[in-house]
Amino acid sequence: EAVQRLQAESKRLSREVEQLKMKVALGGGGAGSAAQADETQDVDGIRLLTRRVSGLEKAALRNLSDTLRDRLGSGVIVIASDHEDKVSLVVSVSKDLTARVKAGSLVKELAPIVGGGGGGRPDMAEAGGKDPSKIGALLEAAPQILRTALKG
Repeated sequence: EAVQRLQAESKRLSREVEQLKMKVALGGGGAGSAAQADETQDVDGIRLLTRRVSGLEKAALRNLSDTLRDRLGSGVIVIASDHEDKVSLVVSVSKDLTARVKAGSLVKELAPIVGGGGGGRPDMAEAGGKDPSKIGALLEAAPQILRTALKG
């Protein structure tokens, strides 16, 4: 009985930690919108939001990506996370832009920068990588890779 109680408490605390990590990644309350504006840039008429977060697993990254895409409205989201010496990458494209740019194509260009690979649907794609030290380079390369993808 005591072991079951401790296991339940451990699960509850793990969920709470994930929720707190998500809040931090979103920027808390009001600060989130200011941080988002700093990371958003215009690439040939399309808004691109890039963000690096730490310690989030893929499921949390997908949720973060969905939340940011909803806030952005129309645009492309590129989020990279270092977690346990690995890289998780999520690329999300709003539905109105999937005819022009595919998340799967972007992730296939971005993932090799961090020593990985991935794929996905036109609106959402994921990748993994082995080199967290290259996340900065990946995020810096995102605008040019998006620009190239838009040119066909």
